[in-house]
Amino acid sequence: MKLEAGKHYLAVCYSNLARSPFVAAYLERRARELKIPVEVDSAGLVVQEKGRKQFDACLAQWADIVLVMQDSMQREIQDWEELRGKKLINLDIPDIYSPSFDDSRICPNMTPTEVALYFEAKRNVEGFKIGKRLFEKLLKARLEERLRLNL
Repeated sequence: MKLEAGKHYLAVCYSNLARSPFVAAYLERRARELKIPVEVDSAGLVVQEKGRKQFDACLAQWADIVLVMQDSMQREIQDWEELRGKKLINLDIPDIYSPSFDDSRICPNMTPTEVALYFEAKRNVEGFKIGKRLFEKLLKARLEERLRLNL
């Protein structure tokens, strides 16, 4: 996928806490570097913190391209009327913050580089906080693979 001028990109994760804000900021920065005028935002399906944006019908209407983090999110929103005819892309980025996360479910789908970064990140997790630089490396690797962006 190439960034398309004039399009609205929306990154969606569960809480709009880590994954979707990072993806949105990264796409925005890359578009600026390439001088491609786009609008980018992020939202969460289940927002529990003040100041975090909730995914809703207005955002679904605004977006041309919606980037979800996991299959379950795609299934949850794919039938929304406001998303009909729009591009919905599953980035397959795991929620390693979740206490119920199972390493064995994601690792078979990762490239060797991503597996190495993932386990490096897991070793550095304190509670559910991960080193920002490691988290960004993991997400950047996944974005490059899934979106085929030369980032």
